[in-house]
Amino acid sequence: MSLSGLLNLDDTLGAVYIGYSVSSVIFGIFTMQTISYFVHYRADPWSLKVLVILIWFVKNLRTNDQYLTDDNQVY
Repeated sequence: MSLSGLLNLDDTLGAVYIGYSVSSVIFGIFTMQTISYFVHYRADPWSLKVLVILIWFVKNLRTNDQYLTDDNQVY
């Protein structure tokens, strides 16, 4: 029995590729907003800057975790 009989890759990999691409673009925009914040608002208190870094870090972990875990495997 061939692999193509078990799984039709044409229908699944296209959707995964599009989803990953859109997610990467949105994460890039989010990262640019974070960098822009640090460039333009240097006078903000450190507590606010730490909060922004923490939010970016958690978002980064969540974005990467989406594609590294077995929960999102396509069957």
